[in-house]
Amino acid sequence: MPEESMVRIPRSIIFLIGGFLILIGLTLIFLGLSPEIKVGGLVIIGPIPFFFYSEEPTSILISLGTFIFFIILLFIIFTYLVSRRLTPAPE
Repeated sequence: MPEESMVRIPRSIIFLIGGFLILIGLTLIFLGLSPEIKVGGLVIIGPIPFFFYSEEPTSILISLGTFIFFIILLFIIFTYLVSRRLTPAPE
């Protein structure tokens, strides 16, 4: 696809739309929240997982977050070692 026909959307607009959609989703969750509904999730910011759950956290959610954390950590270490090997030594 030629670049001339592509529409360029500024990043600030994309971030605003994403934030707006998150606020709408949270509002819908809190408006429809009743005692029998359970809400939970896993958010990964960088290599650090954050858990939230409406009741006691389950071991599956914590195990999943720990697994993803170590996979990302191994990827970061591997990328660092490969980039050091590819960088020419100063003379």
